[in-house]
Amino acid sequence: MLYIENKSVRETYEIMINSEETKLNKKTVARYFNLLNLFSFEFYMEKLDSTFFDGEVELDETLLFKEKKTTAIHRRYKLGKIWIFGLRKRNSKEFLVFPIAARDSSAIITNILKYVKQGSKLYTDCYSVYVNTRAFPMKSKLEIYGYNYQFINHKFEFVSKIFNHVHTNTVERLWRELKADIKMRRKLGINIYYI
Repeated sequence: MLYIENKSVRETYEIMINSEETKLNKKTVARYFNLLNLFSFEFYMEKLDSTFFDGEVELDETLLFKEKKTTAIHRRYKLGKIWIFGLRKRNSKEFLVFPIAARDSSAIITNILKYVKQGSKLYTDCYSVYVNTRAFPMKSKLEIYGYNYQFINHKFEFVSKIFNHVHTNTVERLWRELKADIKMRRKLGINIYYI
């Protein structure tokens, strides 16, 4: 129950240790959290195959881990650079996040076509996969796939001054929450599962 209430391992352990009827140590609590994470991951993988967004959807990609370069052999890092792509439906709690092999049009466009219904309204930044930035005025590359598409140029503004509904703040907030959660889980020793 404490897992569902979004308590950390440390908070759960402190609650459990103050209870007279339970005698669990921190490793047992962490093991339960890891088991629940595994179940959650399996549920997410099953749900991923049947998810299809429509309506207003924000798209973005972010660098989850930066590859740290070092010449010291004893300091090799397990993870290299990992890009993740995310879709978040506006006015709901629905979102999809998954790693992409490269931050290029083949990976991103394929996932958009797979998870977003044609005719939906998409919001992105001016990344060159979504927008032809060399044309003046800039032209959408997603409209040819049947999407109603609007974009914001982050060099000048994050919310359009003319149309205040044109922004990617919802998906940007998702990145902040995701990165904070991953950082907390790594500190507490909770396993993180990757696709």
